Amino acid sequence: MQRMRVWGVVAVLGITFFTMGFDRNAPPVVRRYVSLARSEVNMREGPSFDHKVKWVYHREGLPMLVVAQYDIWRRVQDSDGATGWMQSTMLSAQRTVVVTSRKPAPLQDSTRRGAHVSAYMAPGVVARVQTCTRDFCEIVTAGAVGWIEKKYIWGVDKGETF
Repeated sequence: MQRMRVWGVVAVLGITFFTMGFDRNAPPVVRRYVSLARSEVNMREGPSFDHKVKWVYHREGLPMLVVAQYDIWRRVQDSDGATGWMQSTMLSAQRTVVVTSRKPAPLQDSTRRGAHVSAYMAPGVVARVQTCTRDFCEIVTAGAVGWIEKKYIWGVDKGETF
């Protein structure tokens, strides 16, 4: 009888631990791109309001890479490699990119190499991402829609598609 009770407890614990991995309320995958949800966002040295502000960003929509999270805080990295902590309410799931090329980057009408160039995107331009193929992303920014090669932007991973 004692042995059956022990096996019953083991079975219940096993099922509990097994199903914990399938929690629908689990936090999202840590490493992901997000964007700034406000026009002024502080990057702090650590995950609390007690930590010093390292940088103040004044660019709503600027992409950030989440590399860690703790409670309501996200450790992020910007396109220049600066890292620090931001409160999660200051971040949006909206995918954006920033043009990082040294020269204006061509915005094409299609993903074909050598396709018609409809505009040139200046370094520092921030745009919403619609979709990405292996080598190109379709972006939307003030008055311009088109495809840009991934080598000119930051905010999506090489080979990432969606």
